[in-house]
Amino acid sequence: MAYTDHITVDGVQYNIWDKEAVSFAKKQALTTAQQEQARENIGAASASDVSALGDHLQETEDDVSELKDTITQDLDNYAKRDGAYEALTSGNARQLLSTQCEENAEPYKLRPTGGDSDREYLDAVVGGTMVWNQLINKSNYNTSNTSNGITYTNNGDGSWTITGAATGSNSTRDLQTIRNAYNTDHVYLFYTGVDGGTWGTYSVYDYNNNGSTAFNGASYMSGKVGKPTSADARIRVQIWQGNSVDMKTTLMIFDLTRMFGATVADYIYSLEQAASGSGVAWFRKLFPEDYYEYNAGELLSVEGVSAHITRNAGGDTIGNYSLDPGLTLRGIPKLGSNNKLCWDGDRYLPNGTVERKYGVVDLGTLTWEATTLTSQFRSRDIATLANKSQGNYGVANAFCSRYVATSFYNQNNGSTGVAINNNGYVHILDSAYTDAVAFKAAMSGVYLVYELATPTTETAEPYRQLQICDGDGTEEFVSTSIVPVGHVSRYPENLRKKIEGLPWNFNAIIAMTETTTTASKAYAAGDYFILNNALYRVTAAIASGGTINPGTNCAATTIMDEIKSLA
Repeated sequence: MAYTDHITVDGVQYNIWDKEAVSFAKKQALTTAQQEQARENIGAASASDVSALGDHLQETEDDVSELKDTITQDLDNYAKRDGAYEALTSGNARQLLSTQCEENAEPYKLRPTGGDSDREYLDAVVGGTMVWNQLINKSNYNTSNTSNGITYTNNGDGSWTITGAATGSNSTRDLQTIRNAYNTDHVYLFYTGVDGGTWGTYSVYDYNNNGSTAFNGASYMSGKVGKPTSADARIRVQIWQGNSVDMKTTLMIFDLTRMFGATVADYIYSLEQAASGSGVAWFRKLFPEDYYEYNAGELLSVEGVSAHITRNAGGDTIGNYSLDPGLTLRGIPKLGSNNKLCWDGDRYLPNGTVERKYGVVDLGTLTWEATTLTSQFRSRDIATLANKSQGNYGVANAFCSRYVATSFYNQNNGSTGVAINNNGYVHILDSAYTDAVAFKAAMSGVYLVYELATPTTETAEPYRQLQICDGDGTEEFVSTSIVPVGHVSRYPENLRKKIEGLPWNFNAIIAMTETTTTASKAYAAGDYFILNNALYRVTAAIASGGTINPGTNCAATTIMDEIKSLA
């Protein structure tokens, strides 16, 4: 049989079935002379020889498939054993530095894996700070009772069970009244946990802020984001006459302006205004628990992060990577990619370096003096504070457990809050105080996180940067804080899937030699032939005896281009 199973390169013959020869063909660029030699070798076969060669290739296809499965299994076994197949991370920039890179990404505690990959580069763990608050105290709930056929049961765990049929008249029950619950300049989330009902059937709402204002109809979509017009909250359930219910409600109120600052809170409010429930969904993605305990407001940061765990689609742990749990990583809430929450904060790197961008101070330890503006107090004590106030008109990178950050300009025009002026001095305006001594005493235990003028570094425990993951699985930061963990992550293209997807049938590069533009056999799209010492790939089917028309039903190519297309 007159076909060759060798390719001669620089006087050396390589068996095309030898895996080293295949590796050579994939990795080495063929010179013009080598391409010519390859064309001569491949084109030397007659039509009958090519058919015989096809039979030979078919007989070996099962062996190639078995080899492919073996490679894939070895890769899986190696990955499960060591966490990653680092020896196979070679490739070009497109392969390794995939567009699946998350910078300024949404923080998380638990989420679906961020990329369609079997590996993740955790380039940094990023810190963030917020004022965590939840303003409904279950200890102050009203007692259980029955009204007009409806039984209201305080379950003692933050939830109420409400059952029965309203007979005779509407059934109404106030579950809790909170005096001065709201700052009417702030954005709040009123959460009920009830998805259903309508005004006129049953509803859980804030009676003092109902009608066309903030929280009427909160139960229709489990909650609402709004701006209250009354300082007091009066949480009420009403079931209209003739309606039956069997429901459970869990009540929570969050001050989003205190929690995230005005910019982020206002964005959440804008979402809710555009589509009811969308602001709630934005928040609940970050904080999905059914109930959070009462908290009047506490400055919390990313801390106690002990591990990053990855799981497969079945929930099995496939990677458990230790982190340094002794770190507290601080930062400022921002709006990042696609208007998701992100942290501008300290960074903990794989080599153990901690890049400190933010500092923290107890405001009660500072020296305060009254300014000429009534109830405004100033401290010049923080020498390391960055001047980021943009000529007194911008809001500096600072976050306080009691006061919302504002610009120095707005504060001088009566805006309560904390501001940093162009000289780097901290200013607080609070009408509750007129005396600097009393103000200093009141600031004990009130903390300010602020951007450092000059970042610092320190050393922590290193962690593994390259981690195994599952594009259909989940990943989790294990930490002691409620604050979601920021990160910089990259997800390279899935090497295992690329191996599985390689076109292992090498019959694709076997070519007939045509002597004229009349096809000696039928060709399907994807077949090859040689004409006038040039290799062509068929782009549209050509019948036996049909006309070969380069540029119309076929395209010139090279062996090297076709080998590249396999990768």
